Amino acid sequence: MRSQESGLEDLNVAERGDGPRVVVWLHGFLGSGSEFLPFAESLTGRFRSLLVDLPGHGASPIGEQTSYEGWSGSIRDAVDQRGLKRFDLIGYSMGGRVALDFALRYPGRVRRLVLESTNPGIVDSAARRHRFTSDTLRADRLRSNGLDAFLKQWYGHGVFADLRTQPDTVGALLERRKLNRNSDVARVLRDLSPGNQPSHWKHLPGLSMPSLMIAGERDGKYRSISIRAACQSRSIRRVTVPGVGHNVHMGAPDTYLAIVRRFLEGRVI
Repeated sequence: MRSQESGLEDLNVAERGDGPRVVVWLHGFLGSGSEFLPFAESLTGRFRSLLVDLPGHGASPIGEQTSYEGWSGSIRDAVDQRGLKRFDLIGYSMGGRVALDFALRYPGRVRRLVLESTNPGIVDSAARRHRFTSDTLRADRLRSNGLDAFLKQWYGHGVFADLRTQPDTVGALLERRKLNRNSDVARVLRDLSPGNQPSHWKHLPGLSMPSLMIAGERDGKYRSISIRAACQSRSIRRVTVPGVGHNVHMGAPDTYLAIVRRFLEGRVI
């Protein structure tokens, strides 16, 4: 279905828990809102959670506006339909990029912002073009070779090395990822490429809401990004989680939950 006001695709959103405050969760590439279900259930009593399937993932259709602006608009519609004025927003990787985009477009809507393994953007225009070209080629291979082959290559990256020490966890993750539609995720890989993302580094000093960047100790790239971002904005705090790589919430779920809970409750991290 389409939103009558914006023409954007409606998102599939699962609601869990109860409490006076609302948390919106945005997953990473190939994921779905359901992967945050254990955290949502742990936060009930203080927080109600909205677990979003981003377009082309889970039960959400891909739509026509596969862009950061379009996706932020779809999230705005989803919260508007539920009468929500302000909420906490949490995003992982691709979902973190979308969350940051949303927070900059609609700053009055976000009470607190959590960005896990998130890049505010690629500053150099030539590097952006190179990344877009690389992701376009990956998307073409995904369509040609299928999702199984793509997943083996994708999760062979060094940033996921810590997850490979948990074969049961990785096995369950891959089975969930295989439920995605090849053509949809290939389009997302191309259109939501960091090469198509506006660089938000120059906007970080004006970020108005309290924000937290979480990175894994074994993910040197994103650990460095979080350090740089915290130096550019007084609104941003950062935390490095020991012993894990890119996917912190899966690699160290208890630590991740404790950090998120403390931050949302306004306690010192």
